[in-house]
Amino acid sequence: MLFDLIESPNLADIIYLDIMMGKTNGIDMAKKMRYHGCKAEIIFLTNSEDYVYEAFDIAPVQYLLKDSTTEGKFEQVFLKAVSLSANKKQEIIIFEADGISQIIPLNEISFLEIWKRIVEVHYSNGKSDKFYRTFRKIRGRTQG
Repeated sequence: MLFDLIESPNLADIIYLDIMMGKTNGIDMAKKMRYHGCKAEIIFLTNSEDYVYEAFDIAPVQYLLKDSTTEGKFEQVFLKAVSLSANKKQEIIIFEADGISQIIPLNEISFLEIWKRIVEVHYSNGKSDKFYRTFRKIRGRTQG
């Protein structure tokens, strides 16, 4: 999963991490994800109290202990993460093809190909669209 998030850092909106993960720990993994631009809401769900203060550097939604987290608390934290994720400003690209403007959230784009002013947008779901435009005329903005 870390490799997927390095290539597409905004692939996930909410990530649950444990602290003890074999050769690495959840804190180190979260730091790597943040370094690569991951803006997902992170929730630590673990048995270890040892990293609670270090977790503040990652800005998680919550640091939950498995043994003392009730189902109600778990749901409350999850809903908070959903709300935070939904309220984030979204970066978009606007383009016009055949007289119709289209808005594409950047987090849905895997990559763009441009060949002789034909721009092909490749989405993370495997689909693609083509339109005629110079790269300079593609407008990006933030909405939210």
